[in-house]
Amino acid sequence: MNPDVTESPESLAETVVGHLLDLIAGRFTVTPTGVQQYAGSSPRRQILAAFMELHQELRAREEAYDEAIGELQRTLESLQDRHQQLMHNQALTNELSTPIIKAGPHILMMPLIGEIDSARSLLILERLLYATKEVKARYLILDITGVSTINRSVAGYFVRFVQALKLLGARTLLAGVGPEVAKRLAEEGQEVATLRCVPDVEAALEQCRQAESRRLRQNVLSR
Repeated sequence: MNPDVTESPESLAETVVGHLLDLIAGRFTVTPTGVQQYAGSSPRRQILAAFMELHQELRAREEAYDEAIGELQRTLESLQDRHQQLMHNQALTNELSTPIIKAGPHILMMPLIGEIDSARSLLILERLLYATKEVKARYLILDITGVSTINRSVAGYFVRFVQALKLLGARTLLAGVGPEVAKRLAEEGQEVATLRCVPDVEAALEQCRQAESRRLRQNVLSR
């Protein structure tokens, strides 16, 4: 085609439609050399130049979009890593604040230190129930020697601990009850009678061993 020949509107329209279809399909065949072969004022040159600018703008936007998506993906991955780390730290904190020790055959012990609030009480109950079911424990010792005081609502939680664990077939003993804790427990009235309180862990372990010995003897005699 002679670049200086005046083109018909139909030919120009065909050119526009063809390049639009190429853009939609992700193809682009217009090159600077292809644009420069036409006269500076020719309609075809203006059309091709406009398509080149449009293509460059679309490429720039696509690159910006890809970069934004990549940055978003990196941010999400970073947030996921932080979330997993926080969950790990929380799980570790929970485990350290409510440790469970196997103190003998079918005997579990949880030493508690520091303040016990409602949130920590729920965590204690959750871990006790899970551990009791997992190892089929028959006896649970809550060592509260390191607990200086509790509020009245938490005293009620201890009563509910005993009731919930009893449903799983486990007997619960409170070891190391101090004066302030005893006062709070007494405020629970008749419900406190369900709690078995002993002076220390040694006494709790001895009671558990005696109870287990009686259970074994009864099993032997019943055969």
